[in-house]
Amino acid sequence: KYRLVKGPANYPVPIPYSSYKWRVPDRIPMWQRQNVAAVFIILCNLHAAALELRTHAFDEHGGGNLYEESQESRWWNEDLAHVVDATKDTVGGAARLAKIHAGILSQAVSQGVIGSAAKLRDGDFHGALEAASGAVTQAQVESDKATRSFRSSVPRLLAVIMLVICIGLLWGIESLLSPLSCSQDSLGSATLGSPSELQKVGEFHHFPALGTLRFLLSLMVLLVNFYPWTVQEVQSRKAGVLSVFSSWGVLAAPMFFTLSGFCQSYAKTVGSKAQLEEDFITAFVVRIMAWYPYYAISLIFLATYFFSYSAWDWSSFTAQFFLISGAFESRKVTFPYLPCSWWFSLLAVYTLGWYPMHTVLKGSVNSVIWTMFTVATTVVIPSVLLEYLFMSEEPLFQMIQYSPSYFFGQALAVWQVKHCMLMQVQTGQSGSPSRQLLTLQPVGEMPFSARFGVTTSCLIMGLVMIFISPFDELPVIRKPCASIFTKGLLLPVFGLHIVGLCNEADPLARLAARPVVSWAGKLSLSMFLLALPTHVAVRETLGFDGFTWTFLASLLALSAAGYFLIEVPSRRFAHFLAVFMNQKAQK
Repeated sequence: KYRLVKGPANYPVPIPYSSYKWRVPDRIPMWQRQNVAAVFIILCNLHAAALELRTHAFDEHGGGNLYEESQESRWWNEDLAHVVDATKDTVGGAARLAKIHAGILSQAVSQGVIGSAAKLRDGDFHGALEAASGAVTQAQVESDKATRSFRSSVPRLLAVIMLVICIGLLWGIESLLSPLSCSQDSLGSATLGSPSELQKVGEFHHFPALGTLRFLLSLMVLLVNFYPWTVQEVQSRKAGVLSVFSSWGVLAAPMFFTLSGFCQSYAKTVGSKAQLEEDFITAFVVRIMAWYPYYAISLIFLATYFFSYSAWDWSSFTAQFFLISGAFESRKVTFPYLPCSWWFSLLAVYTLGWYPMHTVLKGSVNSVIWTMFTVATTVVIPSVLLEYLFMSEEPLFQMIQYSPSYFFGQALAVWQVKHCMLMQVQTGQSGSPSRQLLTLQPVGEMPFSARFGVTTSCLIMGLVMIFISPFDELPVIRKPCASIFTKGLLLPVFGLHIVGLCNEADPLARLAARPVVSWAGKLSLSMFLLALPTHVAVRETLGFDGFTWTFLASLLALSAAGYFLIEVPSRRFAHFLAVFMNQKAQK
């Protein structure tokens, strides 16, 4: 049977903290003021005594001050000197490592171009691809070898510097593109590359930057399942950039659930579906049918290719086909080997609970929304403890563990509409009735979390990926820390990311909202479902195995075809089904 090089897969979302308005009482009771003053005086006295003991010493008779440096002070200075020397060595090593990587990169580019050009002159297209792929592979090997020759602190420092530089470069690219977009607007031309600051009049405000996020999540799924990374190299801190990023593909699942809850609740709150009356069953069927035909076709194709005579395999296929495998099967890849197929089973279960939760949240006050944020984030502590102690292999319990991310996304959609959007009335022309439209608030009136949420969340997640491995053991429990990050701890960070992308105030969000970039999000579902079929086809026809450029190019081409031929008709059918069921309910 075909076996996948597999790592784990999991979840997260953000809480715009600045939106919470802390209320300070107008008058503090007298007894509270006295207690605060007493504590403040005690702390000041202790601090003064500590300074006195640290700067002065007394002789054995209790006499005058000794101004000679104490032994403790000398130890402190020696430790400080060691820290300074170690920091200098680390910075110097990071500079040398950056220089080595630059040389390896330039050499790989020159070898790839020369080798591919020579093969293309002979008319050997297949050989040109092999030459380019060989140059990239050799560069990766040399880069990993160079990284292993330094202490672990050196690559980490270099990674932090590169993270800041990359974010700065993206800011610079957006600042360069913005004047060009403004000049095009002034000339009245079509702004194909500009973000949607003022969108065309429609039913509701779309968030194109979320399409870029969907594409990145699909890319993380590809890396965690197909890129040749190992747990050992990630734990040893000797892995390359792609291996580290691939290991953190475990975060894709919770973000996928959160984004699903957010988009479904937002579309129902302000979109065309807001006018359709739905009940519990209608809401479930309509949302599932938007993606289920594509999912079923992929399962049937893989089951035909990996045909099996085992009854157990076909029982697994039946469970996945009817979207019940997530509650009864483990997270291991089973027949017909669709990567992360349990995501769809869990999403179907969460969609069953979407309607009652949306009914509660859509008209709720801020305290209810923040209660949902708080509970969804803090429940990770008892949840993970139960997993470590009793229920590490229970699929039903894992389904419950991921549910807070989905409901967190629903609450986040309501918060976005209440705090970051304005209702505007569009006056009709020639007697036509006016319409109410939701648009984004001015940037100056948005909370800080909405203005710089993308940059802040990227920095936080980047530092987590650099300094922590998902397989690092917790200090006391001695269990991998991946469950803490994937089942609630990073929900506030992911929430910042989603809110920042929606409001397009952050330069990174505006860059992600540009149509050229955000259109790739339309291919996310196709990339998710066609990854394994494409990998098999490339391996059988062209002979390329593994995570190759040929595989990526073929996947993008097939994903574009699948989007127009399968996904678009499925979504149109789901919309038609929603209208039909609404009309039937009204009769």
